[in-house]
Amino acid sequence: MPSPSSILLGVQALPPALFGAFILYDPTKIGFDNVPVALAHVVGFSSLGISAANIFAMMQGRRARHQFMLMSFPMRLAAAWVFWLDGEQVRGGMIWDFVNAWLNLGIVAWEWR
Repeated sequence: MPSPSSILLGVQALPPALFGAFILYDPTKIGFDNVPVALAHVVGFSSLGISAANIFAMMQGRRARHQFMLMSFPMRLAAAWVFWLDGEQVRGGMIWDFVNAWLNLGIVAWEWR
């Protein structure tokens, strides 16, 4: 049975994968129709890269998973802060990153005991 950290990393891989795929395939569905194509490509492939990193970390041993999750903790908090400053349009992103930062820390602490 997969560990809680593997499951969490798999769940965290889904939104950036979907976001990146939509940006590259049909940017109008997510409001990227007025964004220059080159920028849409950068954001789309970066999102897919984040998703791939989560999937790769999900398949590693416990120590590597925990290091990845701990490393992402401050980055997720920084992202949540930036999204909060951006306002209501990206409030969901702020909540997602804030909650997942603390989930990462909590799961690592729980599995480490």
